[in-house]
Amino acid sequence: MDNVRSVENFETDGTARPINSPRSLEACLRKGYAPHELLPPIVKKKGEMNKGGGMRNLPPELEKIRNDHMEGLRQVKIKAVKTERQRIIAYL
Repeated sequence: MDNVRSVENFETDGTARPINSPRSLEACLRKGYAPHELLPPIVKKKGEMNKGGGMRNLPPELEKIRNDHMEGLRQVKIKAVKTERQRIIAYL
């Protein structure tokens, strides 16, 4: 069972691994999130292309604000999935 990662333990040792536990996957489904949405974003190097194909040349201050905002949204999703997972466990 060491390979099973739930929303409670997918970010251990400073690395995030994909969630694969049945209850956490069910909680993601019920909340409308894809499990990969809970993973931290991959930090791109300056000058790399973004998803839309355009260059992202934001000043460092704006990049930090953007990253902090995205991390806040990710934490809200994680909290919602953890709460739903607890509801699933309580129902069993």
